[in-house]
Amino acid sequence: WCRLACLIYIVTSPTPRYFWKVLLSRVSAISRFIISLITTILNLSRILFIDEAYALADKGNDNSFNGEAIATLIKAMEDHRDNLVVIFAGYTKEMQAFLDSNSGIVSRIGYTLEFDDYTNEELKAIFSGMVKKAGFILEEDALVEVDNLINEHRFDKNFGNARFVRNIYEKTVINHASNTRDIKNKKVLKTITKADITL
Repeated sequence: WCRLACLIYIVTSPTPRYFWKVLLSRVSAISRFIISLITTILNLSRILFIDEAYALADKGNDNSFNGEAIATLIKAMEDHRDNLVVIFAGYTKEMQAFLDSNSGIVSRIGYTLEFDDYTNEELKAIFSGMVKKAGFILEEDALVEVDNLINEHRFDKNFGNARFVRNIYEKTVINHASNTRDIKNKKVLKTITKADITL
C-alpha cells in the first residue's frame, strides 16, 4: 500500500444535507475518483475540500490520471465558479509543486492561507488535554520531557504538529502500562511520569 495520499470531503452548500468523507490510499484511485466525482457534483452547489492535494502532482507515481484529474478540476472551477468552491490543502513546500504542475491552477485560486506551526506551549496544551481526557494525571517533569522531544524533532522533515504530540501520547500510554504492570496503587496507575514519556 502507498502512503495515504488524499482525504476528500464534499459538503453541500449552504445547508449540509450530506457529508461524504473518502479516504483513499493510492494516488491512481484518487485521480480516477476525482474525475468521476466532478461530473456527479456539478449540478449541485458544493464545496470540495482536497487535503494533501499535492499528491495529485506527484510525478513519482507515473500516473497519467493525475494530470487529467487536475485538468478536470481546473475546468470545473472555471465553468462552475458561481456554484463550486474548491479548497486545496497541504504542506507549504509540497503544495508549491502542486501549483507549479499546471499553469491554470494559480490563476483560479482566489485566496492562499498559510498557517504557522503550533508553538511548543500550544503543543504541550494539546498533549495535556489528551492526557486529561483519558483520566490521567500529568506530572510537571513529564511535560518538560514532552517539551524536550518537541524541540528535538521540530525541524524533522516529517514533523507533524499536533499529530506529533498525539504519537507521543499514544506511545506514552503504552509505555506507562508497561512501567506500572506490577503496581496496584491507583494514584500511580493514573499518573503519567517523565519515565513514561517516549516517542
